[in-house]
Amino acid sequence: MRIQAGFASWCVWAGASTTTPKFAKSLNVLLEERELPDVCEHICGIFRDYGNRENRKRARMKFLVEEWGPDKFRDELEHRLGYSMTPWSDEYIPPQMLDDDHVGIHPQKQPGLVYVGVPVKAGRTNAQQLAAVAEASERYGQGRVRLTNHQNIILLDIPENQVDPLCKDLLQAGLEVNASQTRRLLITCTGIQFCNLAITETKRVGVELVERLEKEIPHHEGLRLHMSGCPNSCGQFQTGDIGMTGVLIPKKGTDEKTEAYNLFAGGGYGENPAFGRRLILKVPRENLADMLVKVYRKYAEQRVNGETFQAFCTRLKDDELQALAKD
Repeated sequence: MRIQAGFASWCVWAGASTTTPKFAKSLNVLLEERELPDVCEHICGIFRDYGNRENRKRARMKFLVEEWGPDKFRDELEHRLGYSMTPWSDEYIPPQMLDDDHVGIHPQKQPGLVYVGVPVKAGRTNAQQLAAVAEASERYGQGRVRLTNHQNIILLDIPENQVDPLCKDLLQAGLEVNASQTRRLLITCTGIQFCNLAITETKRVGVELVERLEKEIPHHEGLRLHMSGCPNSCGQFQTGDIGMTGVLIPKKGTDEKTEAYNLFAGGGYGENPAFGRRLILKVPRENLADMLVKVYRKYAEQRVNGETFQAFCTRLKDDELQALAKD
């Protein structure tokens, strides 16, 4: 979405996915709000009519957009719409998560009001915390709450002079507004506790990793940790600063399997989008926190001119990147 002269308009991208990862491709058009329902309907219709129905694994829009290219896809969309959409050549750059996660205290358009973005540990709450959010939104605001695609919570319409008592109430429920960047950026899938496809834990492990980084390196800059409990990538491990996907490895001295993780580094969006490259494979769960601390410390020692973790990884060759995980 873009805001110009007080009016909202939308850029259109199509063909993204994380399992067999693809970045979306811009159709180079700009839409008004009234156009959105028809455009979305016809995009679905194009996939229905031309998507792969012979191979279930390729029954994804990303493969159709890749095969056709954005120009042909846009031409078919305009044919179905019956008009030409407004062209847009100034490419929109999707922001990094830290730029738009809405966590913290931010002014609203209405004078004297703010919204409060609350990071949720690994995206998991309990009944008591949700009750505390509901009560706080009614006590200090107007009862309006929003959820973000980064697994966090936003309370709207909070008077500026009520921010401190609101934050204290939330903290008593275990919801800390002023959390570290790594805590607020953590993304995990459901994991083995509730997902039949997962083979490893994610939620508890993700929180353990954040707490270890906060303890060992208290003033570290935010790392975008993404974790998936299987190769299906619901946690989008390919686009994290460090992405982790669960695997099972033999447990020494037994016939059993134990949890481990493959690590990838350097993924992200923004001006130079990239999928993470292999860092190290099959790290046992009990060694995972030590590995992250070691990698971050090497990054802190070797980075140039304050470069971000993604920029640092992009600069390194594959063997140099993998050396970060070695003793």
